[in-house]
Amino acid sequence: MGLLNKVRAHVRLPESKHHGWEERMYALRNVPPVMRIFWDSAPSCVSLSLVFRLITALLPLGALLITRLIINGVVAYVSHSRALPKHFWLLVVGDFALAGLSVVLTRAVDYLDEVLAGRFTMSSSLRIMKHAAELDLASYEDPNFYDQLERARVQAIDRVSMIRAVGQLIQQSIVAVSLAASVFLFSPWLVVILVGCVVPAFLGETHYAFQGYALRFRQTPIRRRLDYLRTLASSKESAKEAKLFGLGRFFTSRYDTFSQQVHQEDVSLARRKLVAGSLLGLASTACYYGCYAFVIYRTVTGHLSVGDMTFLAGAIAGTSTNIQAIFSTPSGLADQALFLGDLIRFFSIGPQIRTRPDGRSVSMAVILPLLLVPATGAAIDIVNQLIALLFPPRVLPKLDLSKGIPDDCVTVAAVPTLLLNESQTRQMVEALEVRFLGNRDKNLHFALLTDSVDSRSGPADEDPLIRLCSQLIERLNRKYAQQSRGAFFHFHRRQVYCASEGTWMGWERKRGKLLDFNGFLRAEHDAFSVKTGALALLKDVRYVITLDSDTQLPRDAARKLIGTLAHPLNRAVFDRSGKRLQRGYAILQPKAGVDLQSARKSRLAAIFSADATFDVYTRAVSDAYQDLFGEGSFVGKGIYDIDAFHRLVDTWLPEGVLLSHDMIEGCVGAEYQLNVALLDHYGSAAEFRPSDGCMPLAISRLLKHLLQCGN
Repeated sequence: MGLLNKVRAHVRLPESKHHGWEERMYALRNVPPVMRIFWDSAPSCVSLSLVFRLITALLPLGALLITRLIINGVVAYVSHSRALPKHFWLLVVGDFALAGLSVVLTRAVDYLDEVLAGRFTMSSSLRIMKHAAELDLASYEDPNFYDQLERARVQAIDRVSMIRAVGQLIQQSIVAVSLAASVFLFSPWLVVILVGCVVPAFLGETHYAFQGYALRFRQTPIRRRLDYLRTLASSKESAKEAKLFGLGRFFTSRYDTFSQQVHQEDVSLARRKLVAGSLLGLASTACYYGCYAFVIYRTVTGHLSVGDMTFLAGAIAGTSTNIQAIFSTPSGLADQALFLGDLIRFFSIGPQIRTRPDGRSVSMAVILPLLLVPATGAAIDIVNQLIALLFPPRVLPKLDLSKGIPDDCVTVAAVPTLLLNESQTRQMVEALEVRFLGNRDKNLHFALLTDSVDSRSGPADEDPLIRLCSQLIERLNRKYAQQSRGAFFHFHRRQVYCASEGTWMGWERKRGKLLDFNGFLRAEHDAFSVKTGALALLKDVRYVITLDSDTQLPRDAARKLIGTLAHPLNRAVFDRSGKRLQRGYAILQPKAGVDLQSARKSRLAAIFSADATFDVYTRAVSDAYQDLFGEGSFVGKGIYDIDAFHRLVDTWLPEGVLLSHDMIEGCVGAEYQLNVALLDHYGSAAEFRPSDGCMPLAISRLLKHLLQCGN
């Protein structure tokens, strides 16, 4: 059930521009809650305003009584040569004093209304903000909620007319009752006629007032569009962008269409209101002058004095005016009450998720451990920022290889992986082609270094996946043979028996593939049973760019990596022993990120791909450790100098004991390069990537250790 239906369960809303009287009068029920808000905003202002209005309402009757005495005295003095009544001039002064008092009280009431309106705006706006903050996010998912919030916000301001309407209704009622009582004493039928003549005009005013609200309610979405278009086309924040992208004509045409629609609807309603209001107003005026003519007739026939006629004429005019105002004021008040109903309905919306009365609070002993991980990440970020301010980052010099990779910097982009099935094999070859298309160069080649999956029974005599992979590589070589832009290779190793794991597998998994590939390139040993491609092109290879099977190599990223490592100031220089790196670098680790498509595939990927605190392997960036000590953490994706890397890590790492080799290799001379970014795919579930080879090995060793401890 949507938010609008939930609101209707408490307060009815107009469904269209046609309303029944029950629906119309129901709006007046919104007045007491709003009056309560007024009272809470400024009780002293409300009390003083009511007192002033009560006094002002009684002044017209007193003024008419004094005027009657003055006129009768003047007529008697002129026509019958009688003396002026006693205290005659005191009556004149009293009449002037009442008029002056009415002016002063009216000004005072206007001042109090302004103050009360300001207090109401502040109080209601604060209540709206507090109430909006208390609602849960489920309310904000409903688009109807924003219309409700916008209307409530608008109705919380500029309530002077509402305050005056309520005060005038009270004041008009007192005036009408006091004057109607005097008219009733003269002729009860005159009061009945006056009331009956005002009713049609009241019905007409009320009808069109509610039609006006229904029209405004229905126009809320389109008026919001008009405000949005006006802001886009003419505000200082977006007018320039609208000009740059050529959207001005589109915005103006849409605004013209919507505004014409709103204008035509408003004009149509105003025209109907003009015709009906004029006819009903003429009827009311005719009734008033009929009553006035009756009083004149009674005066001419000698039944009333001139002073009585003046008094009754003023009483009839005041009664008619105030009765008409009493009927029309609730009409306008109901109009505003309909709008203020949006404010009341907004306050009636409650949060959909509430705390149980008998719920238990969570202990800080539980909360603090949960906050430890984000607090640690925040602390690391703060320390890194402080160190970055004190120690500027190291900037590596680079060669510009935009014209091409030189012949002395031949490089192979190698992807170590496993052959799992036919679909995965085709995907690996296709991804290799994509990397080639973004980094074409005659001295940049691309290779797949593959192993078969682990086997308990020994290596198979023939694996169709190996043959399929080689055929696909040969097809790529034929496809791009005429372009002279690098070649494709496939190297597959023989499986060997691993005693510590009790299975047949590729020696040392990913690290072993790279070491065997280095040995093959330097003609030291050949561990590959299958070799596909023009091997003669690999005799002068100097660098290897190693990538995971799901790592993207953006356009021209290879040239930037090679240009940095090939710079003379970055080349590896060893000490006299030839085993320790004295200066320069053997490995360059580019910045690693997560491609947006994989980050949106699941909630797991969205959470963990957003912060490097959770997974440094997919979000490698420069940090304080790198800037301070000149060494970085190698995450298995980067470029290395074959000779330097081979000399540092080929012999001193023992077999079968090293699991996460990337961190160890990063200690022999790795450096971050932040102007190049590689993009990784982030898994959509808690899965491992077969190309890494680390996760199954870690799990098997952990289980084996636990079983040994249990025995």
